[in-house]
Amino acid sequence: MKKIVLAICCLAGISTAQAQDGYYVGAGITSSKYEVSINYDQFSNQNSVNQTGAKFFAGMAIDKTWSIETAYVDLGSVSTEWKFSGRAGTATFGATGQYIAGKGSLPLTEQFSLFGKLGLIRNQFKKSGFPSGVDETKTNAYGSIGAEYALSKKFSLSIEVERFGSDGTLTSALRFSF
Repeated sequence: MKKIVLAICCLAGISTAQAQDGYYVGAGITSSKYEVSINYDQFSNQNSVNQTGAKFFAGMAIDKTWSIETAYVDLGSVSTEWKFSGRAGTATFGATGQYIAGKGSLPLTEQFSLFGKLGLIRNQFKKSGFPSGVDETKTNAYGSIGAEYALSKKFSLSIEVERFGSDGTLTSALRFSF
């Protein structure tokens, strides 16, 4: 994983001189669905909740079609009550991640374009209050498809469906180019 990230960063540095559209940063709101399931021999509890989170990203446009992007995503958390063998508690589950991806854009007009991203994400799953289980960290494939509308030369709005390994989210974002 570290070698892949280093290689992408080196390519990004080499292509900086070729960058026509420059750099961009942005922030977005994510909407995720959590399904928490606690299953034991004498106990089971399931909870499904839609959760709102946040995304912060930065990228470098190589040209009008290709970009390299990195981001931090907080997918929120969900809690569920449990009781088992005289014990009770509240279990909380949350997820965050960091990704690096290549982004390809298809401009349809001067202001509207479609895009897709493909890369790797490092997910962190945090658990607290569970009768058993530990936090997990996994590296997965990352991908997204979306649409972007330019409000001006500097600002644009986007909406995309992102896939973080086996989990997905809908993200709305505002981007600033410089």
